[in-house]
Amino acid sequence: ITIDGKGLVQSFNPAAERIFGWPAADIIGRNLNLLMPSPLAEQHDSYLEHYHQTGERRILGQGREVLGLHRDGRHIPLRLSIGQADTPDGPIFVGFAYDLTERKRTEAQLRIAASVFDHTCEGIAVIDAHHQIVEINPAFTQLTGLLRERCMRTPFEELYQDAQPAIEMRAIWKAVAAHGHWQGEIQLLRADGVQWTQRLSLTAVLNEHKRLAHYVAVVSDVSLHM
Repeated sequence: ITIDGKGLVQSFNPAAERIFGWPAADIIGRNLNLLMPSPLAEQHDSYLEHYHQTGERRILGQGREVLGLHRDGRHIPLRLSIGQADTPDGPIFVGFAYDLTERKRTEAQLRIAASVFDHTCEGIAVIDAHHQIVEINPAFTQLTGLLRERCMRTPFEELYQDAQPAIEMRAIWKAVAAHGHWQGEIQLLRADGVQWTQRLSLTAVLNEHKRLAHYVAVVSDVSLHM
């Protein structure tokens, strides 16, 4: 987006049309503050005036996160950087706006997922494609009695060597490969020697290319329900 020294839009490219919902024909010649929520909209002209009077570059050449205003009234998180070009008719300001909506949504989803991972009462282990544990949540250590240091980078099947009756982990991995998941109940001894019944769910997680990225193991204590 380019504006003149008065803040009037001079050009508005197709990406700006998609971000703000305005066709260029409806926005060119109008004040840029139309694309800003309050109170930024009211402050914009004073920023320009301050620059013309003092030459102080408060935001020129600096990228920052701001909120834009969509035509339908929605606020849009943006990454904005502003440059200046001098012309015979005065300065032209060039704004480069990048829509952060999807990134902010992803960040929010990751925060929710991290909170669930840390606070759920079910134990969760993330296992790489080679069957080694790469992450566990606090509930996993509480349920199994195993320290985090004991679990990390350990082959997942090692945790089930003492299952009674014995289980065939190779068959379980084959089932996960064939069907994408496996679930069953296993009799185990905790580190303190107490026997418990674990319900184990193993799920294969694929990447965007439909190839195996990792596995997720979810364990719960069903001893009291037996």
